[in-house]
Amino acid sequence: MRSSARRMRRVGRELAGDPVEFLINLPDLVLETPERRAKRLKGGGFMPWPPRPYVALVDWEQRLHEQLRAPWPCPDGDAFRELWDQILGELERRKLPVGRGAFAGWGDGEPGLTRAVWCLVRHQRPETVVETGVARGITSRVVLEALAANGVGRLWSIDLPPPGQPGLHEQIGAAVPDRLHRRWRYVRGSSRRRLRGLLHELGTIDLFIHDSKHTERNLRFELGHAWKALTPGGFLVADDVDLNHGFHAFQADHPEAATLLCLAEPLTPDVGRQEDRGVFALVRAPMSEASASESLPVPPVRAPAPR
Repeated sequence: MRSSARRMRRVGRELAGDPVEFLINLPDLVLETPERRAKRLKGGGFMPWPPRPYVALVDWEQRLHEQLRAPWPCPDGDAFRELWDQILGELERRKLPVGRGAFAGWGDGEPGLTRAVWCLVRHQRPETVVETGVARGITSRVVLEALAANGVGRLWSIDLPPPGQPGLHEQIGAAVPDRLHRRWRYVRGSSRRRLRGLLHELGTIDLFIHDSKHTERNLRFELGHAWKALTPGGFLVADDVDLNHGFHAFQADHPEAATLLCLAEPLTPDVGRQEDRGVFALVRAPMSEASASESLPVPPVRAPAPR
């Protein structure tokens, strides 16, 4: 009874906070009810039921660099570690907590996911990157720093601030400094409202990062549309795929995709997740004959000095 009352209060806050978004996402809210119920009653509140764990790779980083025809060990590893420490230090000085659940129950990108994104951007040199889910913008910052190091590329970020929590809205993208804004466009709204229009506007994309609402229906919606817009050899990155069955369905629909399943590296154990860590996925679209030719590796860079 109390859980029903809490849900009704949450629905009321969302309706009052943004009626347009509420109505656009209402069909999902209804159709996702069985998934939420199964998680609540049998999955410990957040894991999908029945369990369908992934076989995650221990050596995913080396395999990723082999796919990219990039040097291994990665020559940009030290630059990433310096950047990661810099980002956490900046947020700590602003008294903004990080980690799972630190932002309205959600979390920013953890070291494993963001390191993968850093390497993808540095070695692939994408011109057009789209992400869903921003929170405090740690993943956004990593993408933008890598684009700046490359000297090419822009990032579009779709994010709907937490309904009913206006105090958090000013923290959206807090990790992104002003000097990187010229490469960044923040698109306010849910992916259900904004993604298709943005992909139509852009035409094609080189890299897509899913880190928004982690339900089967939403993940399949986002990856399905992003896959159609992806350039040959481009990548999809999907965080927290162990939180629903959607990525299993995506793999079944796209056997042509080259997939790496990777264990996350949360700052503290994520108890109840797969191996108390969670799983993210890296997916590469088939390459055209022209793009299959070997490219020269980019020179390593150091993380920028704090400003």
